[in-house]
Amino acid sequence: MRLLTSVAVAALLASAPAAQARSPGAVFDNADLNHDGYVTRAEFADARWARLRRLDRDGDGVLSQSELRRLSRIERAKPLVDAVRRADADGDGRITAQEFRAAPAPLFELSDRNQDGRLDAAEIAAAREMAERR
Repeated sequence: MRLLTSVAVAALLASAPAAQARSPGAVFDNADLNHDGYVTRAEFADARWARLRRLDRDGDGVLSQSELRRLSRIERAKPLVDAVRRADADGDGRITAQEFRAAPAPLFELSDRNQDGRLDAAEIAAAREMAERR
């Protein structure tokens, strides 16, 4: 469980390129797409993909291995790079939005304390606090 937490927090820390990183909890910024006060797993996945999509240099909507190399140069991003590579469900060396959104989201799962499939304000605050401590 501790390893899973570490990987989840590392992924959160590295979810944007270093120049664009704000705080470890930034992945939750604007994640409530429908503004209902909750972040669903789908909204969380969309927010994570929006941040990773910045690495898509050629704008084809797919992350290639060469595009991921840029992120892998950031030491604390290595767990994220590994997680993104594991999202490559068909093994073609390219990660599509669909593959990434369908991949496990350990940070979301750890944060969803009541397992209702959505994060409320208290769960988001706890996730931010956990990320800031790491």
